[in-house]
Amino acid sequence: MTFYVDLIPSAWHWFCWPVLIFSLFYATWSFPLRSVLAVPLRQHLILGSAIALLLTWKIAANLKGLDFELHLFGMTAVVMLIGSGPALIAGALALILQTLISTAIGWAAFAVNFVIGVLLPTAISAACIGLISRLPQKNLFAYMLGAGFAGAIATRLVTTLLIYLLWHNSGDISLADTADVYLPWMLLISFPEGFVNGMVITAITVYLPHWMRSFDEQRYLGK
Repeated sequence: MTFYVDLIPSAWHWFCWPVLIFSLFYATWSFPLRSVLAVPLRQHLILGSAIALLLTWKIAANLKGLDFELHLFGMTAVVMLIGSGPALIAGALALILQTLISTAIGWAAFAVNFVIGVLLPTAISAACIGLISRLPQKNLFAYMLGAGFAGAIATRLVTTLLIYLLWHNSGDISLADTADVYLPWMLLISFPEGFVNGMVITAITVYLPHWMRSFDEQRYLGK
């Protein structure tokens, strides 16, 4: 989802800008620059992920009377494909392009949109991938459906409930009313989020497993 600046409480800006700076610093510091420059495919995957995210976010619905765009995150597939640090970079690039294209969003909302639409989905997706990798069963379907499908649903649900609680505890009655309208729509989009991410991850894992940074071929396919 993408928020317009009019819907963002002022306290969120004070919190999100430092988080944005720290997150991008971490992503840049942990970015595997040498390995990315050494392999053109990795460069293409990062830039392609940014473009794919932008196109995914542009397929959005504007709910009547609400100052935000409702769209799929798509971050779960990107994290599984290129890793957490590069996913933050790709998400930031996509958000910059989206803000440049759409005059309604505004740069003042950039940090909040990054934290909610990029950082949180990336962190939750990475946690789901880590949990799946620690399971004793070496099941390929647990990776594709557990991390890809269920992980994307969990990402959407956790982010939705977090925003709902923040809006309700903001002290603004209009935001609380907005949260009550917003919650059913976001819960409704959870399954499409899981389906699209799971479908993308399954297709790439089956046909192009060497693209997947999070895929351990020896673990899931080795004897």
